[in-house]
Amino acid sequence: MARIIDKKLLRSYHDKKCLICNTQAESHHIKSKGSGGHDLDDNLLPLCRVHHAQCHAIGLNRFAMKYIQIADTLLAKGWQFDDYNAKWINYSLLGGESDRD
Repeated sequence: MARIIDKKLLRSYHDKKCLICNTQAESHHIKSKGSGGHDLDDNLLPLCRVHHAQCHAIGLNRFAMKYIQIADTLLAKGWQFDDYNAKWINYSLLGGESDRD
């Protein structure tokens, strides 16, 4: 299945504030574009450049443990933490199981 690309939605994330520090955000894909992650609101988090880079550096699991508002947002967007596989999953997104470290 082809990845859904929504440039308008991605641009709209530049009008949002970072979930951590409330500064200008950019879009962070929960399931990466390289892994087929779609440009859907359920797969995006508004993060500033600093926190976006930090999330990539330490991984989504550690990032969500460090910042509770990330875990809360993931849960609100339909993501669940699978303890057995130690990863965030969202079965409701197109393409079936989604994962990210």
